[in-house]
Amino acid sequence: MKNIIALCCLLLATNLCYGQLTWSKYTDPDHSFSILMPATPTITSSIDTSTEMTDIGHVYITGLIKDKYLFLVSTDDLGGTSKINVDGMLKTNLTAFCTSSKTELIGSSDIMLGNSKGLQFTSKNADGLFVGRIYIINRRLVCLAYVIKNEPKADPELEKFFTSFTVLK
Repeated sequence: MKNIIALCCLLLATNLCYGQLTWSKYTDPDHSFSILMPATPTITSSIDTSTEMTDIGHVYITGLIKDKYLFLVSTDDLGGTSKINVDGMLKTNLTAFCTSSKTELIGSSDIMLGNSKGLQFTSKNADGLFVGRIYIINRRLVCLAYVIKNEPKADPELEKFFTSFTVLK
């Protein structure tokens, strides 16, 4: 998770321009998801975290910078067969996100994606507004997030980034 936040902060610090978003469906069959994005993702990374955390093997990150926005999807495959404390893992990852990104948590709420529990959150720092959702889906930690540079509130149009997320079978 620290690597994801560091990448996010580095990308946010770049000079972003402003413009209109045009959405299209992005499908990643290798990581079993599809989502609407305003362009083809240009950021991809696969990080082996097995030495950093117990029960987590590979973190896959995809994302893009478009206009004043940064969009990220990360999936962390949870290894092992032990029972997962879903509520604890969601809260721990939300805390790690805010700490690593040096953001102040504005609010969070419980959400569901089908039968999968999740947390929706908003946080901010001097660079912008961070809006995200974290889920545990089939032994996979999924984080969807966007960052709006220099904006005080979320843009309702960006809700489609979250609502379009689909797990492929």
